[in-house]
Amino acid sequence: MDEDAKKEIAVFRFGVINDLVGHRRLKRGEKEEIIREKISFQWDIPFSERSYISRSTIHNWVKRYEDSGRKLESLYPKDRKDKGNSRALN
Repeated sequence: MDEDAKKEIAVFRFGVINDLVGHRRLKRGEKEEIIREKISFQWDIPFSERSYISRSTIHNWVKRYEDSGRKLESLYPKDRKDKGNSRALN
């Protein structure tokens, strides 16, 4: 995957989590309400055939973004660790 594709995916992911990581303080229960709403949406996810995002995925993206010091690059898709190796079993 080239750098432009990774950036497009990261921008999409940020668009999903932006109201969870903004500078506005969320009221009690508001964060969970936002997440519940987001997992009910049908998304046009770049470079994916999927159209839904799970609660754990949203939590993962928020954690990665916050842990990185709020860097967009933290939302880039990770390269496969088995890249270049056969996935088929003998």
